[in-house]
Amino acid sequence: MRLADWPRMPYLNEELREWVALQLKALGVEEIAIFALECGPQDEERRVLVATDIGLWDGLYTPRGSTARYALRSTLHAWQAVRGVRLEAETFRLWALEHQTRWQMRITRPALEVTIDDPQLGAALADFAKACLVMAEPAGWQAPDDGSGAEAGESLSR
Repeated sequence: MRLADWPRMPYLNEELREWVALQLKALGVEEIAIFALECGPQDEERRVLVATDIGLWDGLYTPRGSTARYALRSTLHAWQAVRGVRLEAETFRLWALEHQTRWQMRITRPALEVTIDDPQLGAALADFAKACLVMAEPAGWQAPDDGSGAEAGESLSR
């Protein structure tokens, strides 16, 4: 999902959309996928993550002194620095023929953990995760950091 396609609610008001677009334009980066979520003690802060052509843009929209004044602080992480991208999905029966899918994404660095039950936001999270998985780590198998010496053909699942 792209910034222009993200629903106003949840999480992105017009001011925040404009500021994100302004910062991305100033950096001269191409947006690939976006994800946004509420955070903070009273869910008044917004964290916006944008997969770009050169790195992961991580923005935090927070009140500055009062909820009448906000600020957007961001960091652009080079893809080589992004580690531990993982997307999990679980589809389960609610009742008879009704089902629901729960999506969970984790990034080790920069730290992110999000769980989504909403189908539209789940699709957005899957798009965002796919972009991060492709861009973040070099292709091919890598030795685990734990020093276990697992072979390339070994199963790494739980």
